[in-house]
Amino acid sequence: MSVSQKSASSGGSGESSPKRKGGEPSLSASLLLVAPLPKPARDGHDYRVLLLKRAEKSSTYQNAYVFPGGNVDPIDRDERAWSSYFPSTSTSTDLQTVKLCAIRETFEESGVLLFEPTSSPDHTRQKEVEEKWRKLDDRTKTKLREEVHSSGEEFVRIFAKELGQGVRPAVSKLTHWANWVTPLALPRRFDTHFFISILPSSSSPSASPDDTPYYKLASSDGVETSVAAWLTPSEAIRRALAHTANLSYPETTPTYAEQPRSMGNNPTNSIILHPPQFYLLAELANNHKSWRSLVDGSGNHVRPRKVRSFTPQIGKVVDEGGKLRPATLLPGDEAFVQGGGGEGKEEERGKAGVRHRTYVIPPNERTQGLTVLGVHRRGIEDGPGWEDMRAGDIGEQSASKL
Repeated sequence: MSVSQKSASSGGSGESSPKRKGGEPSLSASLLLVAPLPKPARDGHDYRVLLLKRAEKSSTYQNAYVFPGGNVDPIDRDERAWSSYFPSTSTSTDLQTVKLCAIRETFEESGVLLFEPTSSPDHTRQKEVEEKWRKLDDRTKTKLREEVHSSGEEFVRIFAKELGQGVRPAVSKLTHWANWVTPLALPRRFDTHFFISILPSSSSPSASPDDTPYYKLASSDGVETSVAAWLTPSEAIRRALAHTANLSYPETTPTYAEQPRSMGNNPTNSIILHPPQFYLLAELANNHKSWRSLVDGSGNHVRPRKVRSFTPQIGKVVDEGGKLRPATLLPGDEAFVQGGGGEGKEEERGKAGVRHRTYVIPPNERTQGLTVLGVHRRGIEDGPGWEDMRAGDIGEQSASKL
């Protein structure tokens, strides 16, 4: 778990420490890891995203599916420890701290280690280290994960001892994608920065027998998480909606993408997604059927977009069918109170305007966290990356197509 405890509600998959209502949120990071496919799945997506299932006996948000991540560890801020890898960058003044956190937590929780050349592209050195890491036996890799779990400082030693000179954590391959802050009304609060990264072709499925298939790269840690699942965005959303409806679709349903049997996870099983994960997967499902639509001109990195900090407000608003419902409201929504507290204003019936919200079931004695019924984004003018999207139940007049 490293030195500091992890964020559960905002994107990380570890335990969280109690925070008083309205308290200062803990800084954390989470990673959307994209694995390209050699051909599109049956739902049209040509990639999958890594999700980890929280352990059943977890004290918070048990059984929910999250992206790998957690709270910032002191090692992520330690400029001296990383000085030989990042000699000209201060880790305390930019996004590098939370990027290092995301990369470290992803390795600890899933076993996927992201690294890159320390200088301008050195493809030869990159290939050498990839081969060296690939040949390392699973027992040794598991031991390294456990050591990082016990102490974040061990993560620096992996690069010094196991990988050698010429590579560092792949901070340049992570694109800042979102920033969610837990609502003020909740007792545990986190300031979570979400990043997105696309696995290199050598890590994705290919015809080469020397390449490791993407679904064999990740495994749960068996402590905080119980399953490592690679799902297309649409599949994840459909399975989350199946949970809210208490349904289990037939295994032969063609809308589900094929999934390797080796994962041992029936693709018809419903899953639990909390608002940030549901929202981010829904926008991928709506607007990015291909991973190529995410990348820049070089084809190697995800294009950056404007990132706003979201502190959701909780309120009752009118859906597209005219029904008054609980929702979490995000900046830009007609009912969001700019500069207000934790509650949005009640929306007028019949008013059609900007939508930026998730319709939810509030937590009760039988559920943990907010259960998402639908998400709706319309008319947010923040440029590329903020196109309209919807998923789930947003009202009788607009049934989801996902």
